[in-house]
Amino acid sequence: MTFELQQSLKNFADSRGFLKSEVLLSSALLATRATGDLNCPFDPVSINVSEEIDIFEVETAQAVVSDYGISDGFVIRNETISQEDLSSVRDYLVFLNDIAKIPEFTFAYVENWWVSRIREFLMRNPLVLEIDSNSTLRAHLESLFGEARRRQHNIYGAMIESDLMRNLVVAKIAIIYPGTPIKPERSEVASTDEWEEGIVIGDSVIYVTTSPSTKLLLRCAFDVKDRKRPLILSHGAGAAMAETLADEIGLSRRVEVLDITQFLIANILEWTCFDGSRRRNSLEELIGKYNELIDRCETDPSLKIEVA
Repeated sequence: MTFELQQSLKNFADSRGFLKSEVLLSSALLATRATGDLNCPFDPVSINVSEEIDIFEVETAQAVVSDYGISDGFVIRNETISQEDLSSVRDYLVFLNDIAKIPEFTFAYVENWWVSRIREFLMRNPLVLEIDSNSTLRAHLESLFGEARRRQHNIYGAMIESDLMRNLVVAKIAIIYPGTPIKPERSEVASTDEWEEGIVIGDSVIYVTTSPSTKLLLRCAFDVKDRKRPLILSHGAGAAMAETLADEIGLSRRVEVLDITQFLIANILEWTCFDGSRRRNSLEELIGKYNELIDRCETDPSLKIEVA
């Protein structure tokens, strides 16, 4: 049993604010890795925290988290560590010596414990959209999708990117057609397909997906027979795949397929009256409506978007 070790780590991390700080999380992980070859008890004073542990060396930190399948969704910034944080890391080294007396202690277990806390940290934080007046609208959205994709890679079974895409589409429709009923269309058969819940507006059914499949196109065929108009939204490669699949089953003239980024930015360009100075306001309006949807309809607050 590792209860005593686990509880000791939790108590220390809670009392020193490690679980709320990206800086301290990365520092604790690197300190654990750096001291893993030492015999306990070691002398914490002999370790130069800011140099030997190399706390803010981005490549080193990223290499450690990559060992656990965490990609660059966890970014350790290259900055000057505060004296307060340095003191906290030195206290952590003393703490490591203390918990080494617990029979179940291993550096591998402690390192894994910190990695789990980093995963939890990633899940708590909102997605971030950094608006740059020199970048295109497409670049902004692709950056947002990329962040969701990286975060999804770190969390088994998550469908963050497809949830992001779907809610952005609903947000856009809600802005363009306020008060228009937008309802989900679910299959009677339980499914884990990301597109399973179509967006119904008027006589159209919109399917948002990162990976179109033959199963989705067969669903569209059913919609066509039911006098509905299916629309598939995906990324460029996914949209091309959907068009190929539609052609293979004879639906190329009955199913609309669009690149989701183009679908989203077309109206944003119109909202700005093609005035670049108004892009930030238009993006913020879309993100604001999106965040309202997340608050109202989703259970995962980390899906929210923070505009920087």
